[in-house]
Amino acid sequence: MSIKQFPLPITAPEDIIEVPMVGGIKGGTQQIPRFDHRGACALSETASGYARDFLERAQATRTVSQRPKFSGTIYHGTPDNHTQKWRIIDAQFFGFDPVDVDVENRGQLTVYSGQVFYMYFPGIE
Repeated sequence: MSIKQFPLPITAPEDIIEVPMVGGIKGGTQQIPRFDHRGACALSETASGYARDFLERAQATRTVSQRPKFSGTIYHGTPDNHTQKWRIIDAQFFGFDPVDVDVENRGQLTVYSGQVFYMYFPGIE
């Protein structure tokens, strides 16, 4: 299994907060940055059924009150040769769609597409 697509965190200020001032004047200030991130992700199958098994095991351990979570590092490059890295915590996969398979194409790469939610705090290694 390899991760083909994953959203990179961008920690930037959000919308403007309206600030009332003396005499009815309105000013503004920035909200605190977002530390929760979510986006599309894709897992590609590189060996017989590893990605599917991973998703099925995650589903089997899920309960109404708890979803399986993981922490990890996103590398821009490879773990041995990268230019940037981001440490993420409390990540959760969800919303994976059924895979369309072409039975006549035996060389087709299976890609599972879904969503991921995680927390990222700048400066954490």
